[in-house]
Amino acid sequence: MKVKNIIGECLVKMGLDNFVDNEQLTVDEQRIIDRLLFNVNVVYREIVSAYLPLVDAREINVENGEFAFENLDDVKILYPIRLESGDMQIKFKSYPTKIVCDYKGRAKLTYAYLPSADFVLLDDIDDARVTAGVIVSGVLAEYYFQNKVFDLAKSFDSDFRDGMARLKYQGRTMFLKERRW
Repeated sequence: MKVKNIIGECLVKMGLDNFVDNEQLTVDEQRIIDRLLFNVNVVYREIVSAYLPLVDAREINVENGEFAFENLDDVKILYPIRLESGDMQIKFKSYPTKIVCDYKGRAKLTYAYLPSADFVLLDDIDDARVTAGVIVSGVLAEYYFQNKVFDLAKSFDSDFRDGMARLKYQGRTMFLKERRW
């Protein structure tokens, strides 16, 4: 899905004309597009940090029982998920800038991360797990909250949160333990 299409859909839901494709934009139109683009980045970062994490794995070298996240220059690690060497799971303690464990040598680190760069208007969001409608609802919730239109912000925010809950648990059955009253 294109960021440009998401912003165009936001404009239509706001009751405005879709002026994203116009050659000449007024100052107000450019300001609205810039704020919506900022909110697209805010919403996507919230999605990957709170609902549907981006997960990757890399071979690392653990020295003296520590591995600093700064050794992975091109990645912004949110949190480590698993550390393993071969078939052995390695227990570790996570800190904001490193992990500490009782292991020394090569290991495979699985981690959740943030995207490295912000989206621009002509970019594609290549995340098939998320729908355009959910992102539009989140962007409009942020936009209206910033403009202090709290009724619309609350409405779009509840649509966003409901959509993300459906996407997060899609295809999985949830069981609640039976309780005695």
